[in-house]
Amino acid sequence: MRKWKRQFGIVAALTLSAALLAVGCGSSAEPNEAAAVDSSDTAQAGSDDLNVKAQDDASSDAEADTAVVEEKTEDKQNESENAQEAKAEDVKKEEETQTSSDSLFSEVSSEGFSAENAIKGKKSSLPAYEYPGPEQFYYELYKYIIDNFGKQYLPGDVCIPCPIIVAEDDSNKDDMLLYGNFEVYNYTLSGDTLMTVSGGSHPGCIHYKMGDNGYEITGFDQVADGSDYDSTAKEIFGDKYDAFIKASSDNKAREEVRAQIISNYAAANNLSITGFQDYGWEKIALPTENIDSFYSTLD
Repeated sequence: MRKWKRQFGIVAALTLSAALLAVGCGSSAEPNEAAAVDSSDTAQAGSDDLNVKAQDDASSDAEADTAVVEEKTEDKQNESENAQEAKAEDVKKEEETQTSSDSLFSEVSSEGFSAENAIKGKKSSLPAYEYPGPEQFYYELYKYIIDNFGKQYLPGDVCIPCPIIVAEDDSNKDDMLLYGNFEVYNYTLSGDTLMTVSGGSHPGCIHYKMGDNGYEITGFDQVADGSDYDSTAKEIFGDKYDAFIKASSDNKAREEVRAQIISNYAAANNLSITGFQDYGWEKIALPTENIDSFYSTLD
């Protein structure tokens, strides 16, 4: 009986232990299950947060890209507007320059001079200049000045040379020398006055010789411009340098030669020209023509 009771006690104890273990395991499983649910919820929440953050980041990047595109578009628009403004400014300057040029060449002096016709290439109403005297050499000289120097300047109705002769040297017939300041002027006619359009001087030494058909000009040594003017003038003119400086600085004598040449041109072509005028200066009256005697005194 005691043995049964003892066995029964052992069995009961074992049964109770098993029951307790079963209850304990069940109690333990519920918290784990809740923890799993909590973890799942936390993971889901974290995932949602990441998705929201990713969406926010993507939205921010998109906004930034849009801002960059808008900024670049605005920059291009500004560049285009600036280019258009610059182009408009250039066109305006060209128009102002043209207007200024037209105004300059349309200005009329007290004698009614306008260089507009000469500037715009109006057909000349005056005969071309040809040397009217008897000396064949001077015919070649004047033609040379017109062809080589006169065409360097703005054209007018007529081109008339004005050589200021300093000295001649014909000791070497194969290379004769003519020293001087070879001036040339382009004129347009206004009423009875030749108005100067352009011109200039070309100091130096002309080389010429007697050929089979008469005189031939073979070369020209020209005085340099700028800082080399004086040194090249001394080199070319040599012992005639002082005479060259004196002739070049005598404006009155140069005007007299110029007026006489124009007077002879007018007489040779039956033109009613009474004087010439440089822009901004007083008119110079022409003397009586002296075609038969004037040119032989140039030396």
